[in-house]
Amino acid sequence: MDRALYWHFLRLLLVTSAVSFLPSSLHAGEVILELKGGDLKIRGELVDSNSESYVLDAISLGRITVSRSKFACSGESCLETDAAVATNGEKLTEIVRVRGASVVGEKLFPQLIEDYSDWISASTEQTTTSSGSVFFNIGLDSGSLVGIDLRTESSSEVVQALAERKADIGLTSRRLTDSEIGTLTKAGFVPFGSLYNQFVIGVDGIAIIVSPDNPVTALSLEDISRIFAGEITDWAEFGAPRGPITLYGPQAGNDRHQAFTNLVMEPYKRSFQTKATTFHSDDELAKAVSADKFGIGFVGIKHTAPANPLGVKDTCGLVHTSSNFTVLSGEYPLSRTLHLHTSNLTSNIRSDIIRFAMTANGDRAVEKAGFISKSIRTLPFDFFRARIASSVNAATKDLDIALLKQLMVDLEGGYRLSTTLRFVAASTRFEKESSDALERLVVFLKEQDLSGRKILLAGYSDPSGYDAQSRALSQRRAHAAREALLYVAEGALKSEQIMAIGYGKLFPIACNDTKAGRKRNRRVEVWLVPAKSALPSVLTKQL
Repeated sequence: MDRALYWHFLRLLLVTSAVSFLPSSLHAGEVILELKGGDLKIRGELVDSNSESYVLDAISLGRITVSRSKFACSGESCLETDAAVATNGEKLTEIVRVRGASVVGEKLFPQLIEDYSDWISASTEQTTTSSGSVFFNIGLDSGSLVGIDLRTESSSEVVQALAERKADIGLTSRRLTDSEIGTLTKAGFVPFGSLYNQFVIGVDGIAIIVSPDNPVTALSLEDISRIFAGEITDWAEFGAPRGPITLYGPQAGNDRHQAFTNLVMEPYKRSFQTKATTFHSDDELAKAVSADKFGIGFVGIKHTAPANPLGVKDTCGLVHTSSNFTVLSGEYPLSRTLHLHTSNLTSNIRSDIIRFAMTANGDRAVEKAGFISKSIRTLPFDFFRARIASSVNAATKDLDIALLKQLMVDLEGGYRLSTTLRFVAASTRFEKESSDALERLVVFLKEQDLSGRKILLAGYSDPSGYDAQSRALSQRRAHAAREALLYVAEGALKSEQIMAIGYGKLFPIACNDTKAGRKRNRRVEVWLVPAKSALPSVLTKQL
C-alpha cells in the first residue's frame, strides 16, 4: 500500500473510532496522544518516552511510536514521563502537580517557586513539557530531586482537577462558589475551607484608568459597564467636554479580562464591546490610555501610571478609591483574593512551599509578581476625616450624633491597620479569611512599640434591626475580636492594652442597599490610638 494512502487510512480509522474508545476518564497508566493542530487522538498505555518520541500500546492498533514534536500527551503517566525527560533521566523523589488560574499560574506561582528555591539554597531548572505545562526541577541539599508540574487552567478547571485528585495544589483567582465547595467536600476535602486546605496568598485589584487630561474623577459600576458595552459613547454624558470614548483592555481570555467581566459586566447583564484596543501588558495599556484624552481602560492597580485611576461611585454617593490599603481592607469593590488550595499537608515539599507562601518571604514574592501581599498597611486618622463626613451622607436618617462625636474623639491621632475582621450575618462568628488574619495581626503588633498606645477594636454593623440591637451586636463582635486576639497572642498582648467598642451603624464603608454592601459593613476595624499622650508621627515597623 502507498505510504501516504496508509497514513490517510490510519487517520480515518482513528478519527472515526475516537468516540468509541476515548471515554471522558482514563484508567491508571492510560494516556491520550493528540495530534497538535489536528483532530487525531490515540488512546493507550504509555510504554516509554524520550526527548523525541512516545511509545504507546494503542487500543486496536498495537504498539506504535509517534513524534513528541507532533503529538501532545494527556494523562497522569504523561507527567511522569515528561518529568523524566525534563530531568535528563534523573530520578525524581517526588512530583507535585499544580493547577493554577492564569493570573496566579503565569506570574505568581513561578515567582513563589523561584524565591522558595533561593530561600532553601536549592538549584532550580525550569522547562516547558510537551503537554504545555511548566516543569520545575528543584535539587535539594540532600541530593534528592523534586519536580513541580504547573499547568494553567481556569479557576473552574482547577477545582475539578482537585476533586478528581489530578492536582496536589490548586490556585484560584476568586473565592469558590458554594457548589464548588460542596464538590471538594464530597471529594474528601473535609472540612473544606478549614485552616488546613485553603489559604489566601495575595490580593488583586482592578483600576479603571483615564488620561490625566480627562476631567472625570469617578464613575459608577453601572456606568462603567455601559461604557464597555458600547451603550455610552461620548464623554459629554458625564459632564466632560464632548468627545468619543475609546476603549482599552487586556486581551480576551486574559484572567483580568475575565475578572472584570465577573465584577462589572455580568452583574448588569452586559457584554463587552468588541472594538476595544487590547494589550498583553498592563503597563503598555496604561501608557496608551494616558496618551489618549478620550481613552478609558482597566489594569491591575499597581500598573496605573502614567494614567489616572478613577474612583468607583457607589449607589448612595460613596466614592471608593483604589489603593493597596482599600483593596486589603475589603473596601474597594473591584478586588479579588488569590487562593491556594490543597487536600492535605502530608507531603514535605508541598507543606514547605505553602508555609513559605504564608510568610513575609511569600509576601515579597507576591509583590514582585505585581500583586498586593497581605502584609499590613497603616493610614493615619486624618486620611479618614473626609471619608467619615462622606459616610454621614450615606447613613440612615436617625444618625446618632453623640456616638459620632465619640467616634471622632476615640480615633483622633490614631492609625488604622488594613486588617479588617468580618463576620457571618447576625452572628459573632468570623469569616474564614478573618480567622486567618489574626496570626498575622499578632505578629505585626508584637513588632510595634505600643507604649503610649492602645489597640482599639472598633465594631460596626449593617443597618438591619433597631439602633440598640445594631450597636449591641457591633459591641459583641468587637469583644469577640478582642478575645480571639488575646487567645492567638498567647500572652504577648495584655488585656488592658486592648479596647473593644461597638459603634453600631456609624461610618458605613459601602452602601447598605445591596447584600454585598451590608456584608462589607459588618466588620471590626483595628486601630492604634493614643492612650494618654499623642502618638509618634510614624509607627515602629512595617512588615
